[in-house]
Amino acid sequence: MMGRRFKKFVVSVVFALFLIAGVSFMTCFFQENGVGTFDYAMSDEVQAENVGHGDNVNEKEDGLIQKIAGTYNYTEIAHYNSAEAAARIIIPKLSKESSAELEDEYINRKIRITVNNSQYAAYTKDMVLCDKDVVKEIGIKDVCPPGSDTVSTLITIELGSVYEYNLYEENNKYIIDMFDIHSVYDKVIVIDAGHGGGDNGCGSLDSRYYEKDVTLSIVKLLKERLDETDIKVYYTRLADETVYLKPRAALANAVRADMFISIHCNYYDRYPAYRISGAETLYSSVNKKMKILNRRLANIMIDEFTSATDINKRSVINRKKELFILKKSRVPSTIVEMAYLSNADDVKHFKNIKKRIKVVEGLYNGIVEAYEKIYGKTVLQDSLKP
Repeated sequence: MMGRRFKKFVVSVVFALFLIAGVSFMTCFFQENGVGTFDYAMSDEVQAENVGHGDNVNEKEDGLIQKIAGTYNYTEIAHYNSAEAAARIIIPKLSKESSAELEDEYINRKIRITVNNSQYAAYTKDMVLCDKDVVKEIGIKDVCPPGSDTVSTLITIELGSVYEYNLYEENNKYIIDMFDIHSVYDKVIVIDAGHGGGDNGCGSLDSRYYEKDVTLSIVKLLKERLDETDIKVYYTRLADETVYLKPRAALANAVRADMFISIHCNYYDRYPAYRISGAETLYSSVNKKMKILNRRLANIMIDEFTSATDINKRSVINRKKELFILKKSRVPSTIVEMAYLSNADDVKHFKNIKKRIKVVEGLYNGIVEAYEKIYGKTVLQDSLKP
């Protein structure tokens, strides 16, 4: 009986020693191969050997990195102001001569990374290392930039939300740190140029001016003013393109905007109502949590807008469930109906550049005043930004 127990004890001790030795070996192996850090470097020899072989490039290290990508502590690797990265994307640099550019298509929750002068045939989806819980889809294709005789790689990444990005190069790889917008910016808004593309909106009586063009021209001028401030601004469109209603409201909700301001023009076609003129602001009381803030924002915008221009002040209107973008917005929202295109005198405010600048000034002043009165925040100019 004692002999059997002794044998079991010896076997247990041997097994424990074997286990400890195995753990020590694996620990050393993982440390040598980069587990626990994104700071892996692909040697020039490995790059040269694997160019053109797609997912064979650095296969062992790529696999190790992918296992920890979703749980890495990003506090140590933030490279953007003092903010902490929420996630990161890693793309191998396969050519010493290549460079990378990032385009943020935030209205569709996509980013596009163009790797110029790349070994495009080598890229595969598996080589794009990322946090799987933030990335929905990855697409890779070769492109030839206009005026260039070299082929580049376009990597399109569809995300579940909108982030702020910082792209940089480190240790033979491109790194994209992704940040929660509000960890980088103190002020975030969405500006919507109404209509666009196949949707003209209303038009002037002589059909020379269409709402989609007027709103776009005003928003572009407004952008010039807002670019000089510490406000992070997202625009639903900056070109004559079709943008449906759902993405407009969804963008404001996704970025958790401090305010969502949609720019429009009005129209009235029943005689003698052609003489109706002036500005109105609209809001919705459907969202009970936002009702008061919506109305307050609408009041501030119309007061500041009409004070900066000589456009007649009409009214602030609760449109309740009638307008989709107001009904679906979960942030303080208003539609600014700048003037009536059915009124010849109102149209003059968009014909003359000096009058257009006053219109822009009114919108800008409304945003600044809303930050002051609603949030107790001062909008800083470029020279005063921290």
